[in-house]
Amino acid sequence: MTKKKLLLIIVFFSAVSTWLDFISVLTYIGYELKLTPIEIAIITIAILIPQSILSPFIIKILKKYNTKKILVTSSIVRTACTFSLLWVSSMEDLVAILFIRSCAVAFFQPIVAKYAKSTGENIGSEFVSSLNLINTVSKIAAPAIGGIISVYLGEKSVFLISALLGVVYTILVIYQPDVSNSKNSRNQTSEKPESIAMNIKKSIIFMAVSIFVINGVFIMFTNLLPYAFNFYDIPKISLSSAISSSAIGAIIFNLYILKSKPVITTFPVNAIFRAWIGIALLLTIIVASLKFANIYVFIISVSYFFISMLRTYYEIYLTSYIYSLSVEVSMKFIVIRQSFSSYAGILITIVGALSMSKFSPINFMLSVTISSLLIAFIWMITYRMFYKSSGDSDANNVHSG
Repeated sequence: MTKKKLLLIIVFFSAVSTWLDFISVLTYIGYELKLTPIEIAIITIAILIPQSILSPFIIKILKKYNTKKILVTSSIVRTACTFSLLWVSSMEDLVAILFIRSCAVAFFQPIVAKYAKSTGENIGSEFVSSLNLINTVSKIAAPAIGGIISVYLGEKSVFLISALLGVVYTILVIYQPDVSNSKNSRNQTSEKPESIAMNIKKSIIFMAVSIFVINGVFIMFTNLLPYAFNFYDIPKISLSSAISSSAIGAIIFNLYILKSKPVITTFPVNAIFRAWIGIALLLTIIVASLKFANIYVFIISVSYFFISMLRTYYEIYLTSYIYSLSVEVSMKFIVIRQSFSSYAGILITIVGALSMSKFSPINFMLSVTISSLLIAFIWMITYRMFYKSSGDSDANNVHSG
C-alpha cells in the first residue's frame, strides 16, 4: 500500500468519526441536555476557538517536534475525549471535553498536508479531490447511520462507535511512516525567491479575506435557514432536500475533478472570485424566494446543488494551490485557512444570535448576501490594482487559477 493511500484511509476514518460526533453532539444537546440557544452558541464557540487561538503555535510545534509523535498524541487525546463523552452529564463537562478535543483536531489538517508532501508522489487536484470526496461521502453516510443508531440505542452508543473508530484511526496513524522536518522546495519557477515570498504573503492576505467572508456567510445561512423556514412556514422537507442536493452536487464535481485532473500551481484568484459571486447570487435567490412556500422546495434544491458545486470548485482549487507550495508554506496556509474559518464561525454565531431579535430573516440575510457581493468585487478590484501597482506585468497569468 502506498503512503498516499494509507493517508487517505486515515483521513476516511477521521472524517467518519468526526461526522458521527457532530450529529450525536447536536442530538444530545438538543434532546438530552435540552440546552438554550445561548448555551448551544457557547458550545459552538468552544469547538471553534482552539483552531483560532492555536494558529500561531501549530507551525512552531510541528517544526520543533517530531510530526508523527504529534499526530499519535493528538489522535490518542482525540479518541480519549470521544470516549469521555459517554459520561457527560452537564454542559460544563461537554464544553471542556469538546474544547480539548478541538485542540487535538487542530493539528490534523496541517499534518496531513505535511505527510502528503513527504510521500514523494504527485500531490495535485486529484489527491485534493479525493480528500474532498471522502469528507462529502462521510458527511452523508455518517449522520444517516448515526441517526438510525441513536434512535434505537441512544446518542451515547454513537459516541462509543465513534471512539472505536478513533482507536482504528490511531492504530493506522502509529503504522504511518514518519516524516522528516526537512524543507521541500517549491515547484520550479523562473521567479526569484524574494518575488515568490512576496507573492505568497499577498496570497495569504487575499485568501484570508475570501475565506472569512465566503465561509462566514455560508455558516450563517446554515444556522439561520431552519429558523427562517419556521418563521415563513416553509415545509421541513426543504431542509432535507437542500442537504441531499448539496451532497449530490459535491460528489458530481469531485468526480469531474478526478477525471479532468486540472493542474493548479498558482493562486486561483479567478476560481475564488467566480465561486464567491455564484454562491452569493444563489443565496440571494434563496432568500428572495422565502415567501413563496409553494415553489421553495424546488428553488432551494436547485440552488444548493449549484452552491455545493461552487464550494467544491473553490475548495479544490484553493487546496490544490496550497499543496503545490513547499511543506512549511503549505502548512502555514492551511493553518491560516483553518483559523479564519473558525473566526468567521465564531463571529457569525454571535451576530446571527443577536440579529434575530431585531431584524426579520429576509431583511437580515439579504443584507448579508448583498454585502458579500460588494466585498467580492472590491476584493477582485483590489487584487488587480495591488499587483498592477507592485509592477507585475500579468497578474492574471502569474497568480490566477
